[in-house]
Amino acid sequence: MTAWSVSGGVMVIDSGGAAFLAAAMLRRFEGLRLAPYFCAAGKLTIGYGHVILPHEQDLRAGVTVERAEALLLRDLAWALFAARNVGRVLTDGQAAALASLVFNIGAEAWACSTIRGMVMAGDVAGAAGQFWRWNKVNGVPNAGLKSRRFQEKRIFEGAVWIG
Repeated sequence: MTAWSVSGGVMVIDSGGAAFLAAAMLRRFEGLRLAPYFCAAGKLTIGYGHVILPHEQDLRAGVTVERAEALLLRDLAWALFAARNVGRVLTDGQAAALASLVFNIGAEAWACSTIRGMVMAGDVAGAAGQFWRWNKVNGVPNAGLKSRRFQEKRIFEGAVWIG
């Protein structure tokens, strides 16, 4: 699996390690559902946490495992691109953890987040301390997100993912 990112205005290819790790993390965190469901935030979702968009009405009928994988990889591509678009080189673990966060909170929230600003400034310790802030669904703390953020923070800080 290969992903592209922009670093210092130059397009660079990801070695694949971050994409592979982020995909494994998302499969674990999101789980697989082949029939549509409403996620905790109330959005119609399918597969590995793919939010069904207005032009994707065909997904309401359900998906195969193969289609769910394809949706995951497509969604992961934009999340990893956004995570790496911070003007500095990230480790595979940092990029994967941030891509998991971006996948979950969305590109808009990520773009104006304190954690992104800290990563851009090179404040890795400060950024690691921001993961816990993203543990709410509609303003209410969520135990599942608390656990997910703990794992993302560990990976961001260099821990090994054991899935």
